[in-house]
Amino acid sequence: MKPTAYLVLGPDAYLVEQEADEIVRTVLPDYKKGDFGLEIVNGLVDRVDDAVAALAAARQAMLQTSFFAEDKIVWLRNVSFCGTDRTSKSETVRDAVEAFRAELREKGLPEGVALLVSGTTIAKNSALANTFKAMAKDGAARVVECAGGSAEAALKILQKTLAAQGRTMGADAMRALVDRAGTDGLTLVSECEKLFAYTAGKEPTVEDVLAICTFHGSDVPWDFADAFGARDLPAARAALRNLLSQKVDEIFLLIVLENRLNEIALVVDARERGLLAGSSWSPALDGEDRAAVADLGKYDVLSRPGFMKARVLAQAAKWNRAQTVRARLAVMRAHENAVTISIDPATLLELALVEALA
Repeated sequence: MKPTAYLVLGPDAYLVEQEADEIVRTVLPDYKKGDFGLEIVNGLVDRVDDAVAALAAARQAMLQTSFFAEDKIVWLRNVSFCGTDRTSKSETVRDAVEAFRAELREKGLPEGVALLVSGTTIAKNSALANTFKAMAKDGAARVVECAGGSAEAALKILQKTLAAQGRTMGADAMRALVDRAGTDGLTLVSECEKLFAYTAGKEPTVEDVLAICTFHGSDVPWDFADAFGARDLPAARAALRNLLSQKVDEIFLLIVLENRLNEIALVVDARERGLLAGSSWSPALDGEDRAAVADLGKYDVLSRPGFMKARVLAQAAKWNRAQTVRARLAVMRAHENAVTISIDPATLLELALVEALA
């Protein structure tokens, strides 16, 4: 069975849009901007009435057959009312979502019509997402979860952008760009363009990145990760509440904590086993340890340029191995519960902070 319903979700708007655009091209291979085969319904709303209206508009569009195209795709775009914000929790909105998904599940889609739903704040365990997952098991739907929001995902965005443009950039310069510009896909692409304009098309260096690229500290939760790494619970809770007020996805924030903890735990373990020489690996590593370090690859914090690893090294000095183990268990438990049970993810996240840093 060919899927006719598609769900694209994840914390990075750039990646979500890319995946959604690719689905449109797959469903409508001959699509050109302005064609009648695509009908877009705006799902980015902050009022209950607007959320209900968006769902009604999408349902109406699914029932209407285009006179100008044999196939049609209805794109409910940038959905903002299937998460943990106040609008999403409204009983009126929940009832509207339930009616929408019940009709989708029971009646399916008219012949020749496909449905695409996308958004960066759609909770993975939301009622709508669970409906798409159930339909996917029968082959009627496809769910795409974009793994954005991490340094690894950001590097992949850069690699794909550079390849498409026929450009090259060294690994150190790429890491420096991510460290400076953050992990937001659209920001990275913009900063990459600015960087190559600065170098007149030549392959940029780390020094070029530091000279021209803007530090977008507000685009990623650096303050949150740094407060956590410094074991400053009051500052971490304040930063968390600020990010949640901006509707930053809780799962994304848990991944940020996991990534920082992994970096800190690596340094702490190496320090307590006597494998460090200053801020680098000891040259006296035996064969087994040297092989283990080689296997770390891009996850080897100590192989990064000094300005990139200095933050982690300073924070690791505040931790011991037992503390990293306890913190990792707290964060991992919160992550698992956030995607499997109905407790508010924001509450789980704050409880994990307290357990990890107390």
